[in-house]
Amino acid sequence: MTPAQIKESMPEEFQDFMANPFTYRVPNGESYSDLVKRLDPFVLHMERTTEPMLIVSHMSVLQVLMGYFCDKTWNEIAKARFPPGVVVQLTPSHYGWKEEVFRLEEGDATGLTPLK
Repeated sequence: MTPAQIKESMPEEFQDFMANPFTYRVPNGESYSDLVKRLDPFVLHMERTTEPMLIVSHMSVLQVLMGYFCDKTWNEIAKARFPPGVVVQLTPSHYGWKEEVFRLEEGDATGLTPLK
């Protein structure tokens, strides 16, 4: 569902989420705070890994991982979007992580084009 659809069909849930998106827990689900705790062991594993790693996941997981590795604020994390056909490459450096964003070219599964 899009945010507009959620706002229309579940206005109270939408309002509660907007009031505190980091700690609001969706019905039968988890909050971003819960997600951060759940991802902690995986993040530690990622930091120890020396081989390239491909992560395909839901938007919220990708937002949390990008926030951690790229030192993003909560507001930046909440606004981050990963559209279809986009690959984000994180490379460790002396001063954190280098972020590069590529778009898969339509009809060409082998080529990536840097986003400008």
